[in-house]
Amino acid sequence: MSMINWGSDSGNIERRMNNLFERFFDSSPRARSLAERFDTGISPAFDVTENDQAFNIHAELPGMKKEDIHVDVHGDRLTFSGESKASNEYENENVCYSERRYGRFSRSVPVPENVDKSQIKASFKDGVLDLEMPKSSKSENTEAQKITVD
Repeated sequence: MSMINWGSDSGNIERRMNNLFERFFDSSPRARSLAERFDTGISPAFDVTENDQAFNIHAELPGMKKEDIHVDVHGDRLTFSGESKASNEYENENVCYSERRYGRFSRSVPVPENVDKSQIKASFKDGVLDLEMPKSSKSENTEAQKITVD
């Protein structure tokens, strides 16, 4: 296998890559509509932390209502899903621009083997979904189950 000497072309490649990304994320109306075609909707951000007793998931779900959030465990996957419904607060106005997102979402995370699936808890407060997956010394293989969001 021969080595390729990029030499002074490395700056040119970097510049070309930057131009590619700038065009892709261009804010012009034509580029914006193209980007919207590839938009997959809502994908809530979340963190996973671990301590001696449990694994914890903290998911940002701003503007959501507790009753619109669902949490399920199927095998070794925990899934939280829901729907953010469009607001009707602008019923008598024309919306000129909006960055708020509405629609369905679903995120799944693997459940570690040392988690007691029957003890998983969910709570929702101030736009944050907190999921606690307590650790267990033995691996339990339970059927699919729904988890109530408190």
